[in-house]
Amino acid sequence: MEFITIYMRKNGDDSLNYITQKNGDDALNYITQKNCDNALNYITQKNCEDSLNYITQKNGDDALNYITQKNCDNALNYITQKNCEDSLNYITQKNGDDAVNYIIQKNGDDALNYITQKNCEDALNYITQKNCEDSLNYITQKNCEDALNYITQKNGEDALNYITQKNGDDAVNYIIQKNGDYAC
Repeated sequence: MEFITIYMRKNGDDSLNYITQKNGDDALNYITQKNCDNALNYITQKNCEDSLNYITQKNGDDALNYITQKNCDNALNYITQKNCEDSLNYITQKNGDDAVNYIIQKNGDDALNYITQKNCEDALNYITQKNCEDSLNYITQKNCEDALNYITQKNGEDALNYITQKNGDDAVNYIIQKNGDYAC
């Protein structure tokens, strides 16, 4: 399967679409293991939603873990923008704390805004339960009113209780200042 790297460079989108459709799991597993950053960067840029959906559905935890570790901002930004709820739900469910922490640290406001808008209660519940203080501090500092309003409206008492217990006075003061009487 060493031909894949050269084949990808020369034949462009058609060859990668062919690889994802015809060679199934083995080819994609090979790409994730052997071709490192270049191949995955190519996939995220050129094959759009279909190949990433294929990766999330077929290659399971290993491929997504590889993406989160190796492709940094570009791949994750692409995932948050293009694959909508399914891939983000997959990340939150399967890759656990590391992937979510990576998203929070690297993709900044855009990724978190996307999570709060699109993945509704499940993703936010996961964040509040698993990522503890760091992710909530980030939410309170960076996403301002929209994300906090979303948390207060959708996650009810559990999420707010968690925020008040873990993030201390700063988060509570922030909530009170930005969300007004509703938060109180």
